Amino acid sequence: MYKKVKRYFDFIELAVRNYTSCLIVSHKNKCASVAIAIIYMLIKFSWSVHRTLEYINSKKVDIEMTKSVLK
Repeated sequence: MYKKVKRYFDFIELAVRNYTSCLIVSHKNKCASVAIAIIYMLIKFSWSVHRTLEYINSKKVDIEMTKSVLK
């Protein structure tokens, strides 16, 4: 699991460094893209889960996350 998280984080970091932004899209699972964004922010900014969710909800209020993802 950690290798995937590291791979996602490194990919987003490279995109942000080279292109100033990165779009995270999940084709089949609505929660996957949100989960990846949450993981990225947790690592990048050392935010708490609460702070990260608060920030994401302030940017996009209609995010749907399942209970399993939040767990």
